[in-house]
Amino acid sequence: MGLSELLEIFTLQILWIFPCFRLLVSLLPLVFLLLARLFDLGLSSPYPASFRCLGTNLDLIHHVHISVSDHDP
Repeated sequence: MGLSELLEIFTLQILWIFPCFRLLVSLLPLVFLLLARLFDLGLSSPYPASFRCLGTNLDLIHHVHISVSDHDP
């Protein structure tokens, strides 16, 4: 097996893997949202389950923002 044959096999594998990789990357947000819906604990929040799944305390951020904006000079 010569160098040109190895290069051809490697190139064909890259050409096959790259579209599959792009497809997987494009599906990641959908997979993340589905997993967030599956693991949603039913907590009441004005934010989507995906943010709660990340463990971000957006309710506190929302509360602080409202508190600060209520005291406009």
